[in-house]
Amino acid sequence: MAKVLVVDDDADMRPLLRVTLNKLGHAPTLAARGEEGLQMAETGEFDAVILDVMMPDIDGYEVTRRLRANPQTADLPILILTARAQSADYDSAIEAGADAYLAKPFEAEALNRRLGDLLRQAAARRNAGQTPGAAGSVGNLVVVAGPRGGVGATTLAVTLAGALLRLGRRVCLVDLTTTGGHVALHLRLPTPTTWANLPTAPDSTMIAQLLVRHDTGLLVLAAPNVPVRQGPPATPFRAALEALQIFFTDVIVDVDTVHDDAAWAALGLAQQILVVATPEVTAIHSAIGTLRLLESVRRADARVEVALNHVSPDHNLPPAAVERALGRPPEYVIPYDRQQALALTTGAPLIFAQPGAALPAAVGAFAVKLKEAAAE
Repeated sequence: MAKVLVVDDDADMRPLLRVTLNKLGHAPTLAARGEEGLQMAETGEFDAVILDVMMPDIDGYEVTRRLRANPQTADLPILILTARAQSADYDSAIEAGADAYLAKPFEAEALNRRLGDLLRQAAARRNAGQTPGAAGSVGNLVVVAGPRGGVGATTLAVTLAGALLRLGRRVCLVDLTTTGGHVALHLRLPTPTTWANLPTAPDSTMIAQLLVRHDTGLLVLAAPNVPVRQGPPATPFRAALEALQIFFTDVIVDVDTVHDDAAWAALGLAQQILVVATPEVTAIHSAIGTLRLLESVRRADARVEVALNHVSPDHNLPPAAVERALGRPPEYVIPYDRQQALALTTGAPLIFAQPGAALPAAVGAFAVKLKEAAAE
């Protein structure tokens, strides 16, 4: 049984939700206005919040933003339930910080399914010791660096983000590549906004409005879909990353160069850096140079690990030669997965379409390690 706070000004809808939630085995508490709901949320103990949008004092989006900004209520699962069912309304709900969205009129089974998903995800976060938005908490920032093209760094970044999402984490994937929106291509994701739209002094609301949502619930700060000379300016990009770390448990940044200001900003914030290489001479050479560079760029407590990614069935360098060249064994060895080529053509990453395949299974081990590290 979950304690559910319902905030809705509709005098007919409140008793309907009370009866429905009671039948589903939950204990509802009802509020008729946004301010009333905020006061109840701050003084009571609830497992989830169901919010209407159109209310006479403050709307559900503003209620959501205030709940997320308050350390006492920042980790509450929030379901927007409203008669406004346009795609723009859905985007507004997610941008404000809601976890899910359901249109009125609703089926009891649909409400049960959405609410159940939110409660399970919240339980998974609690088991991981994670409380998004709590005072002093900062989401884990991971940079996936592929310093040479063709090593599959974007594939690993997308797969890692998806694996963390499946573990109940709240994930944002940031595409910092400058060669044409690689993450969007992998996900077949329209990108009406990208980091090119970052203002010089962004606040959290502006940044939220730049995020694009994938059907799986993964949120993406996309790159421009055409090649650009360099990434975004370092100062607003760093501010964007810091804001994302407040709201998300994990921020994954896909970087194709470690030599521009934005990449240096990301590397300076990252708790974890994954250097991706393939077992061939030039890729290993680039990885060695990147590892050396990171010594002067990374945080002192950042973990730097190497992923040896097999992007073809042909092996160039044997494992012993790779280890000698790096002066260390790679922490992760990603096997070649013939299913990945098909996944790229269909826009259905393996982590979502075939999570048991070889590639997502291997990257999943890294995701579990990150989750366990966050719980320590």
